[in-house]
Amino acid sequence: MTSRSDLPRLSRYRVEALLECPVWEPGPGSPAANFGKAAHRALELWANDPAAEVAACIAAGVAETQGFPAERHDELVRMVTQYAGNREHPREGGWAVATEVEMERTADGIAVLSGIADRCDTLPDEGAVRIVDYKTGWSAVKEPESAPFQVLFYAGLASRLHLAAEWFRVEIHALQTGWVHSWDLGVEDVEEWWQGMAERLGDVLANPDKRPTGGPACGFCKKRWECGAAVTALAHAPTTDAEAEEVIRETVRLEAAADERKKALRAYMDKREATTIAGVRLGYELSKPAVRVLDKERALALGVAELSKPSPRWAMK
Repeated sequence: MTSRSDLPRLSRYRVEALLECPVWEPGPGSPAANFGKAAHRALELWANDPAAEVAACIAAGVAETQGFPAERHDELVRMVTQYAGNREHPREGGWAVATEVEMERTADGIAVLSGIADRCDTLPDEGAVRIVDYKTGWSAVKEPESAPFQVLFYAGLASRLHLAAEWFRVEIHALQTGWVHSWDLGVEDVEEWWQGMAERLGDVLANPDKRPTGGPACGFCKKRWECGAAVTALAHAPTTDAEAEEVIRETVRLEAAADERKKALRAYMDKREATTIAGVRLGYELSKPAVRVLDKERALALGVAELSKPSPRWAMK
């Protein structure tokens, strides 16, 4: 029997990504991720101290986040200030609040799974555990049909940390709007979900023929530039008018985003020599001289046509 110390250790993020695509590997961070880190830190400080000034918490969150996108500072202030100002403090109602809670649990001898919950609050008199996950992106505005993977995963971890728990409340807090999506689950519900997840994970880890399948996690995978499966999720055909509308809106957004990125690359290469980056030829190159007739009689006399002067043209191929 494999000892616990010999088992692979997988974070919640890696487990979720591997279940989407078995060859996923974490890529570099992004400005959007750093924006989220600052918001999470500000709310951690606020939740831990009912007397804390929200503005001071925000300032600390920004100061402690390396690579914070300064252009989004006003957005962060608006988002966190409105969120904290439009609800009671997490410690109201007798809840014991715990922030950035590190938890782990062995999954059927497969791996040691771990995660860090934004909040794991408890209400001992009612045998309740409340899992809270903050979302800073606009994608969280739409209410999920069921509890998302990560809060269920954290509930599964918390069930071993709080053995006396009788029920769980899992919540997604959409910070951009202040909306809260909430689900109440029994201990049996959490355990059934966990066992199903562990079984699927075991199949992925045991399969030697791992092929990319693609999914939402592609955007955070280091292989996304070379992997053909990175577009698999986008190939899903809509089945309703509402889905078709969503695809149209996303297509418009992606096309506009592509134009802006191309403009950014042109600005970057403006003072640089043409080069090849990631297999793509990039920069300004002189076009080949084109033959053109400037003067028909002169051309007949010379027996040739004049050559146009080469001009620099943008290339991205």
